[in-house]
Amino acid sequence: MIREILIAAGAGFASAILSASILFGAGFGGFLLAYFALLPILIIGLSTGPKSAGVGCLCGLVAITLFTSFLQGALYGVSIALPSWMIAHFALQQRQVGDGSIIYYPAGHILAMLASLGAAMVLIAAIVHINHEEGFTGAINGYLETILTLRFQFSAPSNKALLVENILSLFPALTIGSWLLMVTINTTIAQAILNQTSNSLRSIPAYRHMTLPEWLYWAAIATAAVALLGSGDIKYVGRNVTVILAIPFFMIGLGTVHVLAGRLTRPGMALAIFYFMLLILGWPALIVAGLGFIEPWVELRKKFINPALGPDDDD
Repeated sequence: MIREILIAAGAGFASAILSASILFGAGFGGFLLAYFALLPILIIGLSTGPKSAGVGCLCGLVAITLFTSFLQGALYGVSIALPSWMIAHFALQQRQVGDGSIIYYPAGHILAMLASLGAAMVLIAAIVHINHEEGFTGAINGYLETILTLRFQFSAPSNKALLVENILSLFPALTIGSWLLMVTINTTIAQAILNQTSNSLRSIPAYRHMTLPEWLYWAAIATAAVALLGSGDIKYVGRNVTVILAIPFFMIGLGTVHVLAGRLTRPGMALAIFYFMLLILGWPALIVAGLGFIEPWVELRKKFINPALGPDDDD
């Protein structure tokens, strides 16, 4: 018991060190280390259970707060500690069905909760800036101008203004989206490491078969309505929250694309072309997210799944 606590505490301290590395002038190397701050806690949590993850999260939170600042501690708690614990807690929930097999908590439902956490972050940020003289949008605009001025040199002020204008409308969603990508990558790596060492308490989920909870569909519809009908900051927040809640649907859509590509003679080349077009054009992401949204009704994955890829489940 003591040994498990010490190992979990060590994982928490390691996570805090990785997270704080970006604050001490380590350049790109510091950013890269900070990107994997979730990894130690996820490895401990998914191999020994959520209690160990909780110990690691608490130790990491205390360490980074003491050695940096309360603000950094709060950011660590929301972006690193809380999602690490959530993943370890829900991923290991299980129930036994009639035939004696074990069913784990669906991976898609965990992704939906993480997206909801990201949406909540945006809502809280908007409430905090509700008394800003230019509103939440103005606060984000000022933040972007400050960061760009400190980090980059522009040949003309108009160039900076154009860049701010281009990224302002979806900046909160882009920020949360990059955070969700970071969480997903860390979780995937942790599972791969534990699977290779036979220390994982749960088998790797069939990500291509993920399903999402019904409440996420209604939440996305509601926020989309707010984005369409609202104005000012309400419209701005509604738009960004809708994009954040659409990320799980985008992931489902990617799974559908992979299933469809699996029916082709050269799926690797087809997927390479698809991802190239996705990165270059950007707008196909809307189609992919829409494909993920309608998947429960059209069931393309079920119709076109390659039998060699395994059963259509989410555990």
